[in-house]
Amino acid sequence: MPPRAEDTTSSPSPPASPLAATPSDDHIAVDDNVEHVPVLIVGSGPTGLLLAGQLARRSVAPHLIDRNPAPLEWDRATVINTATLEVMDALGLADRFCDEGVHIRGVKMHSGGETIGTYRFEENESRFGHGLGLSEERTEHFLTEYLEARGGTVRWSSKLLDLEVLEGDKGGVLATIERSTVVDDAEGSKEVVASHTYRVRADYVVGCDGIRSRTRELAGI
Repeated sequence: MPPRAEDTTSSPSPPASPLAATPSDDHIAVDDNVEHVPVLIVGSGPTGLLLAGQLARRSVAPHLIDRNPAPLEWDRATVINTATLEVMDALGLADRFCDEGVHIRGVKMHSGGETIGTYRFEENESRFGHGLGLSEERTEHFLTEYLEARGGTVRWSSKLLDLEVLEGDKGGVLATIERSTVVDDAEGSKEVVASHTYRVRADYVVGCDGIRSRTRELAGI
C-alpha cells in the first residue's frame, strides 16, 4: 500500500481562550506572599469533595472553595449507582452509605402506560447488587468528614473572581478569590458583613461548580 499523502491544507485556528498564555514580554507579577497551592478546586458538591478527599488521601493538600456560606440543606441528586459505591468502598465509606441509604434493587421505565424496559442492579459485575437512594446532603456530610479527618477543609463564602495563566519557571494559574464574612441577621437570613480578596498560585484548577460554572466561563469552555 502506498504511503498516505500528507495533508497540507490549513485549518482555521480555534478561538483563543481567555486563559491563553500571557505573552512572554508581559508577565503577570506575582508577589512572594501569594500562597502556592497544588490544586485549586472550585465547588464543594460531591464531585469537589470527592476529588479533595482523594487528593488529601495521597498527601496532596487541596484548596477547596465554595461561594455558598454553608452546605445546602435540601436534596438535589439522590441516586447513587454501583460504580460510585465502588469508589466509596475504596475510601472505606461504602458501609456508611449503605447503612443509611435506601437500597434500590431495580428500575422500570414506562412510556404511554407501558413498561418499555427494566434493569436490575444485581446483573452488573459489582459486588454491590443494588443502587442507593440517599440525600445529597448526607453524601456531602460523609465526604466532608472524610476530608477533614485528613487535614482538609472547605473554605465557605469564597467566590472565584478571576484566573490568569502564568508563564516562566513557576507557571501555573493565578486565581483571585473573594472571601466574605457571613452572619445570620435577625430574621435568620445570611448577611455579608465584610469581604476581602486574596490570590493563590495553583498548579491546577478544577471546576466543580455546577451548571453555571464560573471556572468554565473564565476558561472559555
